[in-house]
Amino acid sequence: MKRTFIFLFALIGVSGRLWAQGQQTIFSAMGDVPYGSSEYAVLEQQMLDHNKYSPSKFQIHVGDIKSGSGSCTQAIYSDVANVLKMSVAPVYIVPGDNETTDCSNPSQAMGFWYQYFTNFEQNFCGAPATEHQSGTPENFALVLDGVLYVGIHLVGGGGASTSLQQIDAAWVDLQFTTKKPLVRAAVVFAQAGPNSSRNTFFDAFEQSAATFGKPVLFLHGDGHSWIQDNPWPLSNTMRIQVEQGGSEDPVQVTVAMNTATPSTTFLPQRNPWSSQTIVNMPPCVNAGPDQTIATTTANLSGSAVDDGDPAPSNLTKTWSKVSGPGVVTFGNANALATTASFSSPGVYVLRLTVNDTQLQGSDDVTITVEGAASPTLTINDVTINESNSGATNVDFTVSLAAGDGSTVTVDYQIVDGTATSGDDYTASPSSGTLTFSGTTTTQTITVAINGDLVDEPNETFLVNLSNPANATLGDDQGVGTITNDDAPPPVNLALNKPATALSSNSSYPAGNAVDGNAGTHWRSGSVSSTTIVWWRVDLGATYNINNVVINWRNSFYAKKYTVQVSLTGSSWTAVYTDNAGNGGVDNVTFATTAARYVRIRITQNNSSTERLNEVEVYGTSSARSKGVSDQYSVISDQLRQNYPNPFNPSTQISYSVSGAAHVMLKIYNFVGQEVATLVNEVREAGNYTVTFDASRLTSGAYFAVLQAGAVRQVRRLVLMK
Repeated sequence: MKRTFIFLFALIGVSGRLWAQGQQTIFSAMGDVPYGSSEYAVLEQQMLDHNKYSPSKFQIHVGDIKSGSGSCTQAIYSDVANVLKMSVAPVYIVPGDNETTDCSNPSQAMGFWYQYFTNFEQNFCGAPATEHQSGTPENFALVLDGVLYVGIHLVGGGGASTSLQQIDAAWVDLQFTTKKPLVRAAVVFAQAGPNSSRNTFFDAFEQSAATFGKPVLFLHGDGHSWIQDNPWPLSNTMRIQVEQGGSEDPVQVTVAMNTATPSTTFLPQRNPWSSQTIVNMPPCVNAGPDQTIATTTANLSGSAVDDGDPAPSNLTKTWSKVSGPGVVTFGNANALATTASFSSPGVYVLRLTVNDTQLQGSDDVTITVEGAASPTLTINDVTINESNSGATNVDFTVSLAAGDGSTVTVDYQIVDGTATSGDDYTASPSSGTLTFSGTTTTQTITVAINGDLVDEPNETFLVNLSNPANATLGDDQGVGTITNDDAPPPVNLALNKPATALSSNSSYPAGNAVDGNAGTHWRSGSVSSTTIVWWRVDLGATYNINNVVINWRNSFYAKKYTVQVSLTGSSWTAVYTDNAGNGGVDNVTFATTAARYVRIRITQNNSSTERLNEVEVYGTSSARSKGVSDQYSVISDQLRQNYPNPFNPSTQISYSVSGAAHVMLKIYNFVGQEVATLVNEVREAGNYTVTFDASRLTSGAYFAVLQAGAVRQVRRLVLMK
């Protein structure tokens, strides 16, 4: 999908320098609310008023969602999150000390905060592309209309530890340094302001702001009363401390184009809705994810969010064709969810436009309609353990997909995959023929590996598939590996790693499922049979994984669940789905995938709660290695960080290979869809650099994935247009 954004660039003719970028923009800020049950109604009304009277692009809550210290129940976080979700404009939030360090159980409180507020902006239509700091996801950054906005975890009281202040300072400095050429000003959000106990952060902040050189606003809460001043010896800085949110509506801050001084750049307006002048904002539209289809008809799933003005019943929706080689026929061009039929293969761009009688918004979706696909052969990889004598049977699963329905004959051959002499094993049968009929079929080759394999610790054998009678049928190759008897047992990568869950009984926390003790277990809160609940573990680093073992507790198992993996903890890819779960131990295997986070997302349970005895995660191993760092393929630095990053519209990606290997370098978007192939060929040892041109892509995060032989590396790229 692709939304249209307008950027206004004003150039000052001094050395051709790009000085003012973007356009005048407005945001709203609040803090220290709700303080007690009576202020929930106040906050709800503020959300409704913001929808009706505010032109702000987004809202920021600068912490303290409760008063005082002591007990911090889960309901507080859930209730405040639900109120903030009433906003039509995206909402960001940073932690405050009252809901974190001042709680009687700070660790549990921060877990609740992560559960309900991590990547909170993703709950809203039209949220800008947002970065989150690795390891400290509550710290965020975005660029909107030529302004940099940075949120940090800097809390009041004694909660701002030196280490966290250093992390905050590094995040601000990174953003100021990398975004300086792209923006005209910056705003930093935090719960706490300047104080001697927070000098570690503010000393570094002064240096970063001085180097940045452009107007900087530091906006925070915590003090519960309005302050607008400049406590730093810098001419380019300003500080605003917002009024206690239960006493005053969110302040509305205009970031103007006049960057002469902070006072001409940042224009705060207190009680901005006193005139109750209705401000109509255009509907926010989402045309749905891009698709590639093998048929002639696509299902479209659009959505729209509006502020209700001039009247919620006046919305009209229209699908239209923007580009494409053929005719597009819509099932109902005036419905958000409908179908689109295409007269010929090709790439089509469709647009969903929503009009509220005064203003309209639109979003595009790309549909790639494939023609008659050539058949493609695939074969699974296998691993067997050596034996001193006798035969070891191994099964290869061979699939022929996307065929045309005719009968296809395929030859296969088992060959030596390692350049060694004196092999003393045989494969039987070593060759044969498979016959496929239909559009998608699967067959199994059973091969007996026979002989004395003691001296073949790293021996490989290959299964080659070929189809000489049909040139359009792709060949494929599966690899089998013979491992030694003394190879180390697989290492459980999830053991004693940090675990969280959407819902947990306080006596049975998420970490019980990775403590190596089947006598303890994680238990969710009481839920209905179809309430969605997830449990996840952070492996602490990126590994190539291919196996998850799930040990359900008694009858409290999931009837329907999905195993998902992620590099970032915010964008998930499903690697396994079970719609007929029956408890016990599920040994889940899947194609080797680079991941740091593993999540079990449960959509239907067998009883009133979900319970896990243990969850184990395993990855690809080296036959002789003994340690985790050697046994599992951790992402290395062979793929270097692109430069520049962020970039617009192109960037340089460098990598090195230590020996001749088939190299594949691909780019994926944030939801795991491939958007470009930069390299797909054999490369000799050496250093290489390629250019990635993203002019056709939308702003956001992307991933460069390098596969060089058995080594796989991943780097995160940020495109800012």
